[in-house]
Amino acid sequence: MIEVAAAVIVNEQGRLLIARRKPGKAQGGLWEFPGGKLEPGESAEDCLRRELLEEMNIQIQPTERLGVHEHDYGTIVIRLMLIKRSILVGISFYPTTINTIGSSLMSLQLMNLPPRIFHL
Repeated sequence: MIEVAAAVIVNEQGRLLIARRKPGKAQGGLWEFPGGKLEPGESAEDCLRRELLEEMNIQIQPTERLGVHEHDYGTIVIRLMLIKRSILVGISFYPTTINTIGSSLMSLQLMNLPPRIFHL
């Protein structure tokens, strides 16, 4: 089983920050909550601090755990831990796609999420 932490980041205007998976990877091109795989002995909160700083140059502050979801893809089982975050430094929310260090990010209004854009 692979343990993954994902950040649910919503700003004061109700915009949700999402990241596009890189082409060539599993589920490439789909959108997901930013995050990554936990390293041995690492907490989900520490993983998100590390991953978002390394990949997107975003500093975050943990706020609360939202839940855990396990999914069996047939060849691998993913345990996804969702954690609500607030951004301390690094990015403003934009209504269109923006590019950061090796990542494509977008913010969407929560009430306007299109169906099936997420990789879960």
